[in-house]
Amino acid sequence: MMEVLISPGKFFENLENFGYRVVAGVALLSAIPSAMIQYLVVSSMISIFPPDVRPFLQLFSIFGLIFSFITVFVVILIVAGLIHLISGIFGGEGEFVKTATVTGYGMIPAVILSYVQLIIFLYYFNQAGGFETLDQFIAFLTNQTRLISGVIFSVAGSFWSVAVMSAGISRIRKIQYSKALISCLIPFMLYLAYTVYGIFSVTSLGKMQGFSAL
Repeated sequence: MMEVLISPGKFFENLENFGYRVVAGVALLSAIPSAMIQYLVVSSMISIFPPDVRPFLQLFSIFGLIFSFITVFVVILIVAGLIHLISGIFGGEGEFVKTATVTGYGMIPAVILSYVQLIIFLYYFNQAGGFETLDQFIAFLTNQTRLISGVIFSVAGSFWSVAVMSAGISRIRKIQYSKALISCLIPFMLYLAYTVYGIFSVTSLGKMQGFSAL
């Protein structure tokens, strides 16, 4: 498995088994950090909400892994679909399942860095020591240092994934590396833009501080 990270060209050149199990496995690994963060956040802030809302929040946190898995699985297939379409315009050959498999393997770098982000989150989460008010929770979410680190790791993970995927798409779709790079870069730039927007849109919650006191 390490070969796909350090020598993706050689890895994909020798790859013989293709299937959606790779996509499912990567989606599951990617969903774990997200589900853990959801569970910890909901558990620590549940006392802030009215009693009649708490059972729904608990249910959401419990099924967070399932929701995250489905979301990531669908996102990987959408990215694979865009890559397959664009590389097809460049004359790419082969079945969609092969493109999906390469996309799944290509997401591994982003998954690895998501666990680094989880560690960073846990550090700041422990520093916060729980949330007794909505203002405290919003202040935690809008912590600039944590948000910036999230952007840095998202960018790094995306470009690392593009490098891995481009090597794979070039070989399994039988197109030039430059065309494979473009095929992978376009969907990932859209995905990265959405991710960065999502991270920084959290800062708008800062305007809500003090609202709970009204």
